[in-house]
Amino acid sequence: MKDSVERFLASQEPHLAASSLASHRYGLEDFCRFCAERGIGSPAEVGRSTLTDFAHWLDAKPIRPRQGRDRMSQATRVIELRSVRQFLVWAYDRGEAWIDFSSCTVRKTPLGPVDVPTVAVVKRLLD
Repeated sequence: MKDSVERFLASQEPHLAASSLASHRYGLEDFCRFCAERGIGSPAEVGRSTLTDFAHWLDAKPIRPRQGRDRMSQATRVIELRSVRQFLVWAYDRGEAWIDFSSCTVRKTPLGPVDVPTVAVVKRLLD
């Protein structure tokens, strides 16, 4: 899997800014780690359920606490999933994967309950 990822990143390098390439690399390193834990060694072994499982894995992935968070930000999660999707579409186009992931979409999921301000707080803000 890592060899395919490196070929993908090399193919993207002329088209992407260094920061975008770094984001792709970070997300794909997570995906390679996830696949290795499950014995998936190539893009041809990736199924649609693999992407769903990877999304759940990202949701549960512990991160170093920063700015009071203990979970990956929603934006980072979406970036990682989109990077993996782009990689798998690339792999399919080159005959390295059996499933065409171009129709897969990455959606944001709710993070949990939102703190709604009380009536008193809203009144105070309006005053």
